[in-house]
Parts: sequence; C-alpha cells; structure tokens
Amino acid sequence: MEWRQGRCQHCGKGVRVLPRMFIPRHQPWVESGEDTSDDIRAAVARRPSGALGV
Repeated sequence: MEWRQGRCQHCGKGVRVLPRMFIPRHQPWVESGEDTSDDIRAAVARRPSGALGV
C-alpha cells in the first residue's frame, strides 16, 4: 500500500473503516499487518481522494 500525503483529505474516515490499520498516534500510522489483502483493497477503493493506493 502507498499513501500520498498531499492528497489526503479524510484520514478520519480511514480510521473508522479499518481501525487496526490506521493508528493516528502511532508511527508509522498505517500498519497493514493485521488486515487481509481484501480488507485493505476494499478500504483503498472507498477513499475518495486517491491518497491511498495498492
């Protein structure tokens, strides 16, 4: 997964969709180890800004 910071507009929505993946107070704040590939792809597909990619 890749994150395009300049496009990110709705990070709160990502936290609500996959709270195990998006951890705002953690570095790195995106941690994909606990979610399945299908979960991650679905979350990326729902992000309207294009900030996340697979």
